[in-house]
Amino acid sequence: MALNVGYFRTWYENFLVTDNLATSAADYDSFCMAAPADVRLPNSGQQLCGLYGGVPEHHLPAGIFVPARDFPAAKGVPDWRNVDPRLGISYDLFGTGKSALKASLGRFVPYTTAASNNPASNQATNATRTWNDANGNNIPDCVLDASVPGANGECGALSDATFGQVRAGNTTFADDALKGFNKQFSNWQAAVSIQQELRPGMALNVGYFRTWY
Repeated sequence: MALNVGYFRTWYENFLVTDNLATSAADYDSFCMAAPADVRLPNSGQQLCGLYGGVPEHHLPAGIFVPARDFPAAKGVPDWRNVDPRLGISYDLFGTGKSALKASLGRFVPYTTAASNNPASNQATNATRTWNDANGNNIPDCVLDASVPGANGECGALSDATFGQVRAGNTTFADDALKGFNKQFSNWQAAVSIQQELRPGMALNVGYFRTWY
């Protein structure tokens, strides 16, 4: 029996989302796999993996219509640790090397980043105002910028009252969804197939595949 043990880690530092928006993450995996010498016995493995994401402090400079804004750092968004079992078997049905029964079952998690949890990415990026040129001078006689979000002078209210402000994100994640074991969204994949060699270089394969989300 062969026993394989390994550890992998990948860092995504300052992953650039926009010129003023960056995030970082670390993806790590460790595994233990047993491969029996008898090819008729199943291969099995256990993978321990995780994803730790963070967002550094961000500063958005002032623009023509918005003030400067600062956002604090966010750590552990997410901080997931997963236990992902993997099991596979390939069985020579008649001992001739021409017919095989194959089956596998495993838990898998997708790649993701911390960008969606960056507070700077949840800000209003545009807004509109109505304007009625009452005196006909072709000049908006009002405060156009975000310092006065409501109606004033010849202009109506901003279409988004949070434009130019620091606001909470549209989606708020509970701590127990961002941290812990097997909290990351995942799926289970199973496959069963039979392969038969018809002649050298040609085989017939019939299988059933299923994914649980």
